[in-house]
Amino acid sequence: MAILIQISSDGTYRETLLQKKITTLGPQAPADIVCKSSPSSFYQILENNHHYQILGITPKSYIQHEGKKKKNLMLSDYDSFEIDKTKFIFSKKSFTPQTPSSATLHYETLYQFTKALSETKSSKATLETLLDLILKMSRSEKGFLVSRDLTLIACRSLKVQDAQETLDNLSQTILAKVKESKKPVIIDNISTHPNFKMAASIHRLQLSSLACFPWLSDNELLGYLYLGSNTAEGFFDPTTVKTIEVLLAQAALIFKQIVSLEQLEAEKKSLKAKLHGTSLIGASPGIEEVFQKIEKISPLDFSVLIVGETGTGKELIARAIHEKSSRENKPFVAINCGAIPENLLESVLFGHIKGAFTGATCDQMGKFEAAHGGTLFLDEIGEMSMHLQVKLLRVLQERTVEKIGDLKSIPIDVRVISATHQNLEKMISENRFRQDLYYRLNELYLVVPPLRDRNGDIVLLAQFFLEKHSAALGHAKKTFSQEALEKLLTHPWPGNVRELENVVKRSLIFSTGSLIEADHIDILKKEKTKRLPLREARDEFIQNYVQKVISLHNGNKEKAARELNISVRTLFRIEKNDKSDTFDTLPQDEINT
Repeated sequence: MAILIQISSDGTYRETLLQKKITTLGPQAPADIVCKSSPSSFYQILENNHHYQILGITPKSYIQHEGKKKKNLMLSDYDSFEIDKTKFIFSKKSFTPQTPSSATLHYETLYQFTKALSETKSSKATLETLLDLILKMSRSEKGFLVSRDLTLIACRSLKVQDAQETLDNLSQTILAKVKESKKPVIIDNISTHPNFKMAASIHRLQLSSLACFPWLSDNELLGYLYLGSNTAEGFFDPTTVKTIEVLLAQAALIFKQIVSLEQLEAEKKSLKAKLHGTSLIGASPGIEEVFQKIEKISPLDFSVLIVGETGTGKELIARAIHEKSSRENKPFVAINCGAIPENLLESVLFGHIKGAFTGATCDQMGKFEAAHGGTLFLDEIGEMSMHLQVKLLRVLQERTVEKIGDLKSIPIDVRVISATHQNLEKMISENRFRQDLYYRLNELYLVVPPLRDRNGDIVLLAQFFLEKHSAALGHAKKTFSQEALEKLLTHPWPGNVRELENVVKRSLIFSTGSLIEADHIDILKKEKTKRLPLREARDEFIQNYVQKVISLHNGNKEKAARELNISVRTLFRIEKNDKSDTFDTLPQDEINT
């Protein structure tokens, strides 16, 4: 016979047998169950083939269940709910406890844990609450919870060492039996048990009885609950055992969901922690490969060449390499070689002494000297003149620098990281970049994918910039509408991450509410790309594809040629954009069909 237990605020309870097909519940008679509720709240509990359902039959009749208001609720065994702050527990069978006070304790424990499950967001907190409530309800003095691989999860009234020692004994006896049967094992009198009467840990803890429960989820074993009592045999009565099984079943229902959420949160935090110091954001395969290379490259004190389109974050990557290297506490000095006129760049790089040239009114330290012990980042290295390339090569070879107008050599200890958006190998073939300097700069090679190849990162980056600039502008928290996100995802982003950040900034300024709509996404419309004749488009594709394969092999053209199934000579001709070497004129044995 099903029952409904009503628990008052003072801890007293009242059981009502649900004997009728329709049981009424309301604030006053003639309702079958009278409870403290608003005058307009009335409910019916319907029974159909041993299935029970509670319905709110007036407009303001709501049932509070698992933190949500409901108009109807199918009742499962040991479900708990509230009506106008009055607690109820439904059971298909009465506990018939020994005393009214113990019954109240069982019901209150079920209710409190159900409530805790709906409130907690931490698996550890959930299990600690579970253990605390079970110890209180069962009046056990000691207890612990372990995972199925016997890792200690939660422990109460026991030192970890004692718990581990007791667990070692259990693992050879009781746990094996519990694992096989998936049913609790109760030992009422330890002193007469052949496996435990001589156990040192049991004697030290002065236990008279113990119990071990399987923690199950859909018949899958999640772990074990151990309880110990100093009380004589018969302490773990059937009612207590049943209540503990119900509590463990309730915990299992939500535990996996909490763990999954925690894993997602941990991955998010791990990503943020890994990238916190660098402001690099991303989770796509392309950028993840960059992160992995940063981890490998950073500890090695070699020069690094970073290749990527404008706006892809090459300086951020250079800074990340510096911050993860042994030079992290030394200076990181950055200079854009394409932003400084050639006649000034030499002085900026190497420094000058007073009177070295017109306007040199005092000695000036160069960037190399300023970066001593640390890292010098040379952005847009492809913009450097051949004249300065010679001087840079000498500095890299001799590890000394001479200021303009001075014959004194200054020793330097600098790691050089350079970056470019240009094809330096092509520039070498056109005599616009020195090959010997290229190999000095390119000891290690890193390619940064453009944003259009990182589609999965666009939303992640947009959210990051939204939070960053909302705080800077003093705006309340805003979010993107689905249409706005779709607009961001369909844009080709020729300006890469830098363009995306600027677009997000503008959207913050133009939006007035808490939601950024598609109309607020101000993307400059690009002129339609000129359509090439088929032959030219094909040749352009071949050249771009070959460059990508070369990049994947860190500039090794022999490996690239082998992968492309062409000769190195043919590869060079494609690189030079030799019009005589289109697909039509490639040897047939070099075309991979």
